[in-house]
Amino acid sequence: MLVQKFLRDNSLETLVEKYGIKVVEHPTDGRVILNYSQIDSVKTEPIVMECRGLVLDKNNNWNVVARSFDRFFNLFEHSELTDTFDWSDFSCTSKEDGSLILFYFYNGEWQINTRGSFADSICGFSDKTWKELIINLLPNDTSMFLKNFTYIFEFCSLQNKIVRNYSEPTLYLIGIRDNKNNNDIKNSSLDIEAKHLGLKRPVSYDFKSLQEIQNFLKQQESEDASFEGVVLRDKNGLRMKIKSSTYIALHRLRGENNNIFNPKYLIHFVLSGESNELLTYFNEAKDAYYKCEALVHNELSNLTDIFLATKNIEDQKEFASAVIKKYNTKFPNILFKLKKEFGTQATKEILLAIWRDSADMIYKVIYKK
Repeated sequence: MLVQKFLRDNSLETLVEKYGIKVVEHPTDGRVILNYSQIDSVKTEPIVMECRGLVLDKNNNWNVVARSFDRFFNLFEHSELTDTFDWSDFSCTSKEDGSLILFYFYNGEWQINTRGSFADSICGFSDKTWKELIINLLPNDTSMFLKNFTYIFEFCSLQNKIVRNYSEPTLYLIGIRDNKNNNDIKNSSLDIEAKHLGLKRPVSYDFKSLQEIQNFLKQQESEDASFEGVVLRDKNGLRMKIKSSTYIALHRLRGENNNIFNPKYLIHFVLSGESNELLTYFNEAKDAYYKCEALVHNELSNLTDIFLATKNIEDQKEFASAVIKKYNTKFPNILFKLKKEFGTQATKEILLAIWRDSADMIYKVIYKK
């Protein structure tokens, strides 16, 4: 691998500086996890593309410990790569909506990694570590696994939910890779191996063309909005993904890094009154949303009372004194804006319009006391 060659001649610090790679070192052994950065790494740089949950051993000449798929792209993204896809011979599977998991043998034991950790941290919305959740979904008899291979999974559950609901924790076998020669086992062989291990596989589809795939996704968009999409792999091992437009919209609605629980994010839905879709697909955010909504509505009610009590005061000093000293409002700037622009002609409707456009101010006042 290119990244191995680089590290054998250079330091980890140089790799980070030159390619923007994110590094996680194991606290007690030689394992190092390498991941590209969405911001700092050049997407199509070959060394960067290799660093996708890649695990190397810094104490053993940077040999491969575990290797996932290299980075791959969406259809029509970076056409210099995806245009070489061989449509005459390819396989297609459903793209499951979860977290990448690696299962591999190291230092005499089977190990579990997430893409960016050694699986010892708490998983999402649970009280268990990633390792504790994953181990229960793997076969008890680990002798069935080959020690020189990395087993690549997608872990889907309510605990690590992104968009799609999985009522039961599920571990999908999505790949197996030879750690010595980097060969990536084909989907047909994966189906056989999954059956042997008693593991689930993503759904396989027998599409013959891009048009068939696009027709299928259009149907899924009308019947199953949270269906993420498909992953394609041609006979040369080139992968690319095609996501449904409804999934993309829901992912955008969700925001990043569990924003659905962050009041700074939820306030925008409270103020717009457009929470139906959010709560339909992300019901787990319901309690956080309604708590935020109650606080925002209470502050608006108080501000409206002060507005009605002071709106007819024409003298500016008297008005300011009433707003700040007598009523001690938390949002004097909104009332000053109303007075300056509309005078005594201001109405509750205008107040509400300004209120709905003041999300950042409202968040700072309510939550940053």
